Amino acid sequence: MNIVKLNVKKVINSNFIFMTLIALGFGILPILTADNNANSLLYTRTSVILKGYVFLFIVFANELSKSLLQMEKISKKVEWLLANGVSVKKIIIINSLTLYLATTILLLPLIVGAIILLDDINLLNIADYYVYTFICGIIINTAFMYIKNMNRFRMVTFWVSLFYMVTFILEIAMIERLFIYGVKYILALVLITLLYKATTKERITSAYY
Repeated sequence: MNIVKLNVKKVINSNFIFMTLIALGFGILPILTADNNANSLLYTRTSVILKGYVFLFIVFANELSKSLLQMEKISKKVEWLLANGVSVKKIIIINSLTLYLATTILLLPLIVGAIILLDDINLLNIADYYVYTFICGIIINTAFMYIKNMNRFRMVTFWVSLFYMVTFILEIAMIERLFIYGVKYILALVLITLLYKATTKERITSAYY
């Protein structure tokens, strides 16, 4: 946990504060301008807004990761850790926790503002947001470990966002709410498993920039 704390402190700087303000502005605007009566049978206004916040999480998590796992892989620190007996799994877990905590802190003012302004927000909405963003953090870091050509790091935002968009479309196509919440978690866990299984030490050490 000490490593996680140190890594989180590393990314909290003036740029971090600026990104927090940007996220707050972009996130609160839809709440202030949305039609309060624009609810569908499956989704309330609150649900749709929180799903948009997952996109914000993906974008800002990728930006913060430039100082975390991306930098560690580019600087060959990941290879050094592997050579000293640290497993791929442990590297992913540590960096996923770091990225999740850092991005959650960055978006915390936005989430607090949403809780205050959205009348119909409930515990299930909030729990779904926090659990799924944690899973997105694992997907992001596992993808970084998997990539051989490190010049393609910038594409992770696009591919993870596309994956989330696909799960969102699948959710819309479903009818039963409990099944809706289950689909995106199942798909996310399948993706993480596939990426992790394909991310061998040999693949990591053969990465280039």
